[in-house]
Amino acid sequence: MFVFGFLGKTEKNLFLAFCTALGVNGAWGLTYGATATYDGATRYQLMDQVAGVNLGCYWYNDSTFLKAIDTLIAYGIDKFKVNAWPMNWESANDNSDPGAQNWAAYDAIFSGTQWNNVWKTIKHLNDKGITDGVNLAMMGPIAGWMASGNMMASGMEAEVAEYIAAAAKYGLSRRSPTVTFGHLTINNEPDITGHWEGATCGAAQSKVLTERVVDALNAMGLSNLEIVGPTTSTNNISYRDELRSSSKAMSKLKHFDSHHYGSSLGSNAYTEIKISLYPNMTYWVSEENIWCGGCDGGGRIPNTMSVGLDATGHVLSDLGNGVSGFYLWDGLDSYYDYAPVYTGFSGWGLMDYNTGTKQYTKRNYLLGCRSIICKFVLDGMRRINATAGYAFYDSATNRFSIVDRNTGGSYSLTGTLENLPTVSMLQFWYQDATHNVCRASDVSVANQQFTVTIPASSVWALHGAGTPTSLAPRSLRRPDRPDCLIRVVDIRGRILVAVNTDAFPAGVYAMYVGADHDRSQRFLHIASGNKQATFVNIP
Repeated sequence: MFVFGFLGKTEKNLFLAFCTALGVNGAWGLTYGATATYDGATRYQLMDQVAGVNLGCYWYNDSTFLKAIDTLIAYGIDKFKVNAWPMNWESANDNSDPGAQNWAAYDAIFSGTQWNNVWKTIKHLNDKGITDGVNLAMMGPIAGWMASGNMMASGMEAEVAEYIAAAAKYGLSRRSPTVTFGHLTINNEPDITGHWEGATCGAAQSKVLTERVVDALNAMGLSNLEIVGPTTSTNNISYRDELRSSSKAMSKLKHFDSHHYGSSLGSNAYTEIKISLYPNMTYWVSEENIWCGGCDGGGRIPNTMSVGLDATGHVLSDLGNGVSGFYLWDGLDSYYDYAPVYTGFSGWGLMDYNTGTKQYTKRNYLLGCRSIICKFVLDGMRRINATAGYAFYDSATNRFSIVDRNTGGSYSLTGTLENLPTVSMLQFWYQDATHNVCRASDVSVANQQFTVTIPASSVWALHGAGTPTSLAPRSLRRPDRPDCLIRVVDIRGRILVAVNTDAFPAGVYAMYVGADHDRSQRFLHIASGNKQATFVNIP
């Protein structure tokens, strides 16, 4: 093993410059070295969707399902990809014109039992203050009349797009009560041709479908709703290249995504995006986990610290490859109908479902390890250069975090903070086989250096907070009311709010206002005449 600690500061900087030039950062296996440097001046991808999980709504039980969701929220998970399975509910064409919706037909479809489970799940998340953090996701086979064999039929892109956009329109403005979500995932694993995971199609047809969805959303008054794609089963750059060739498709795409199980993600997503014509995009892994053979057919992912360490390593590796956001598969054990490939119970969840008692319990090792990442790798941070582990910094709030996993014995780590806020102490949190999301004694910092003992077989985080400089305005728009803009500025703890009161409808909104690592709950009430709203932060 290369012993980084034997180098002087000059040699270290030269070596780090060499690594940075190669695009290597925090992934050299130096985790167990005696020293490390964390440099806030060298910055990589923006974090914008780290604390996410998938939710399946094929089954739904008020008393257990929603309580389990509340447990996930309490552990710092505040992004939910709510999967609407399958896509074949429009069994007969609503009419012959995809540009003119037969709302009597669509209202009947989207008010049905299965879709109502989706809406109730999103409504519960909204009531908990999660709005923009909800991603409505299309999954499963399309209707037979839209298909040719096991592929989306050529020329049917506008009809499939109409169904997708009509679902969003129904939830956002036609249903009573309406729901709010900030993102729409329009397809699922189109590159898998052996069975129906979504509207199966090649890269070129995927681009056409995306363009038709953009057209349909604009026509239905949902021009402010962001879409996510291409949602391939692997890191398939050909689908992204096709999308980048269409200015129309890219007008609503702010996040590329793919799925990742098991082996390395492959190419560096951050580098790919930065050299493209759309350098401000981010890359999400919208299904992410280690592989669990049999877990789609009744098996259960083991609740062991070893599995928690493996799953965390999977996430950290992707962070090192430029990924900005994740949705773990799966938030809760659930039921998915993948017929004819497999039908039945999915046991990938952070919460284990007991079919006898019909209750959820925590897979505490998996949930605890995930929680360490969710609580300390915060939206708005950027990954920065680290010679051991992974480090993140938000220059507006002056908060920074260092996270890693330790798969060996305990060791002493001495770290140097460069181009980061001056602090006197760091919070130290960890998860191991006997401690569940435990806050240990704070770690003293002197002259921007610290020494900490890392527990054996653990996932850990160090978190520091300097004096905030200024927090850039954070805005929230309702996709169904693009004229309603709420802006919050937090400068040294002061909250300033600007509201377009003329367009401001009554309702419940959610926004982080100076959110810290434990998501302390805050309420902000705004009233203007008979127009009012309560802003609720995530606990």
